[in-house]
Amino acid sequence: MMVHDSDLLTSAEVAQITRVPESTVRYWRYLGTGPSCFRVGKRVLYRRREVHSWIALKEADVSEPLTETTDRRCKGAESNST
Repeated sequence: MMVHDSDLLTSAEVAQITRVPESTVRYWRYLGTGPSCFRVGKRVLYRRREVHSWIALKEADVSEPLTETTDRRCKGAESNST
């Protein structure tokens, strides 16, 4: 099986894809809840297809859509008008 450099991702690249800080990707790895990874020497690498599969699983795991009442963090840029 031929592996291309673009098939392998670093933690920083996974962070960009998932739009989270790199420290969150490392924390997921520590907890064992993130995408599958492996070491080559001291480097931690992820296969691109594994990352996208993990994202798809997370998307499928959502039992109900996020709303203002279920996840207030998603309000983001909305202003708090009362």
